[in-house]
Amino acid sequence: MKKIIALALVIATMLSFAACTTDNTATPTPTPTETQKTEAPATTPDPTPSATPTPSVEPTPTPSATPTPTEDLEKGMTEEEMGVLPVGRYKITIPGVDGYLSFALSENNIDNDKPLFVSKEDKDNIFTIIYQTTGENPSYTISPNDEVYHVIGLPVAYPSSSTMKSGSVVYSNYRMRYTNTTRPQTQDSYATIRWYFEPNEDGTYKMAIYSSTNFTVSNLTKYYASYEDGKIVLRKESENISTNFKLDMIERGSEQFLQYISNEGKITLRLPPKMKKEFIITLDKKQGKFTDEFGQTWANNAEDCYFSFIELTNYIPHENIIVKAYANCDYMAYVTSGYNTITASYSAVGNDFGNASTWFSNDIKEMVARGPEARDVNFGVMHEMGHMFDIGADWYFETESMTDFKLAYCLDKNGLSASPSEFTTSQYFTYSNIEEAYLSLGKDISKTNEYTFYGAAYRMILIQKELGWEPFRQTYHWFMENRTKIGTDEHVAIPTKKYEKCELFYKKVSEFAGRDVVAMIPANEWKVWLEYMGKPADEE
Repeated sequence: MKKIIALALVIATMLSFAACTTDNTATPTPTPTETQKTEAPATTPDPTPSATPTPSVEPTPTPSATPTPTEDLEKGMTEEEMGVLPVGRYKITIPGVDGYLSFALSENNIDNDKPLFVSKEDKDNIFTIIYQTTGENPSYTISPNDEVYHVIGLPVAYPSSSTMKSGSVVYSNYRMRYTNTTRPQTQDSYATIRWYFEPNEDGTYKMAIYSSTNFTVSNLTKYYASYEDGKIVLRKESENISTNFKLDMIERGSEQFLQYISNEGKITLRLPPKMKKEFIITLDKKQGKFTDEFGQTWANNAEDCYFSFIELTNYIPHENIIVKAYANCDYMAYVTSGYNTITASYSAVGNDFGNASTWFSNDIKEMVARGPEARDVNFGVMHEMGHMFDIGADWYFETESMTDFKLAYCLDKNGLSASPSEFTTSQYFTYSNIEEAYLSLGKDISKTNEYTFYGAAYRMILIQKELGWEPFRQTYHWFMENRTKIGTDEHVAIPTKKYEKCELFYKKVSEFAGRDVVAMIPANEWKVWLEYMGKPADEE
């Protein structure tokens, strides 16, 4: 049942992702279809993202830990240890059938849906298989010849039982194009590409996909791939018709990305191959080159932060996280509810290293230029990971400042540094001075009377440094433990309005700290906070 619920949430999430409009000025109450994005907004914020603001105090980065020596660097878990099919190029055959799975690629039909069939000719039949989720029931993307934008999928983005018919499995362009009220958008249509390989005792696999007419658990339907009349079609699980497929690996790895798996397999980092081949840069009189050691260290440091997020919040939104930074997307980076992937724009980190039109465009260059002594874990990736530890949580009242607040805990506990993309190579921050970055970017709300995410994070850090982390850790844990008491007399009802959640959060921090935390926030600033979160003037 847990598997079915998780899959239903994923499919439901993808529907909202496809239909969403861009609005980064408000943070909605989390639902199973929540998507968090970081992008260059349509209006000019303060400061302008493309500008390089000068911090109120020039930071002096002093990492509190020594970088891991290259010779002692662990290689991380293997894919086999993670319980997934290794990323690689495979031939897919059907025992007893003479031929190979094929997709009939040509320049004339590259953007058209073409049926997936079995061909006796030994060509056009090598597929790249990439795991998207890991764990008990991993899902996969199957694409031909390392084509990033073309996969084995379905001719409709969100199939229902009425659209599942003979010939419905195709070699397809899975980029879904649509227009909203603000601008044309192109997004990944994940629901069309998530295949589940179910192993048989003889070493073959069944290939399954899930669909729903209205994206709820009760209507979730499982389909199996079946070989019929030379083509691959889908059959409902209830029909008991399926085909066993044999997977023969031709080559391990993928031309699409470099992959680094962390020590315990909790983080999989995927970056464009171009970085390793051509990434030699000079910034602020510092020169650096991307290496395997750099990528592995980054993955290991990100995993340390993953464990720190769990330690602080007592929340495990995903058993593992994939950082996908090799494909195009319209946002600097984003995460989606129910999906274990942080997606960062390919154009920002792999396609055009000189492109400054997105906030993330210089991040990797600056990380490399800073060198290993900085122990830079990348602010953007950690910010998005922090969103994962907010979405669906009962304390969720304003996730942008909350994620940057939790990020500071990761820096503190692991002796790491990070720098928002607005800063230069020489300006990176540890826990000891992270509030300087937030103040520079967000301003002091008590002086401006204007709410900003960084401004709120600045105030939260000032309070935390006076109280310590323990009252906040206890507050996060209280919210999670309260969930376990649902249905009992001990359960506390959590308000639905954002400003009420904010008031409850700081009430609990005050209880655990033994101090009135709200009194530590200037009165005019607290009023701005609550008004931003929707508190009516007549309730103040």
